[in-house]
Amino acid sequence: MIGCYPSWSPSIVSLRLVAPIPRMPNDSPSPKPSANRDDLTSLGKYSIQIGAGGMGTVYLAVDQQLKRTVALKVLPKDKADNKTLVRRFKAEGQAGAQLEHPNIVSVYESGEIDGYLYLAMEYIEGLDAYELLKKRGVLPAKRSLEIIKQVVQALDHAYQRSVVHRIF
Repeated sequence: MIGCYPSWSPSIVSLRLVAPIPRMPNDSPSPKPSANRDDLTSLGKYSIQIGAGGMGTVYLAVDQQLKRTVALKVLPKDKADNKTLVRRFKAEGQAGAQLEHPNIVSVYESGEIDGYLYLAMEYIEGLDAYELLKKRGVLPAKRSLEIIKQVVQALDHAYQRSVVHRIF
């Protein structure tokens, strides 16, 4: 996960950068539900299928109106009283919505439903770089450079739009 500070705000923003990685026959994503997540089966127009943890819980969901699969990040209700987390969560959606790049996940929508703050984001099927390294170990230099190039291009795009990154 890459952390960002928009230059106009002290809020922390997290964005997932996408480096398309071809799947091998034995590769499969392994989402692990967070023990403290809310057990949602739907949220407004979103039908929720599976979940995994983070600052908010990220669910694989289906937008029932547009009939598309999305990654739905939801801030748990027990964290909604924390004004700092709420501000950061909202800033993440605002910053992410301003970034359009092939290596940055798109933010489709943000809002609040039944007391849950959420971000509906582009869902990318496949492995992230962390899962790839866990499954395959050291990558060939050429493939590593391809991934690094994509990350640098995405970081440059964000930087050019006054979103400054730091890893945390």
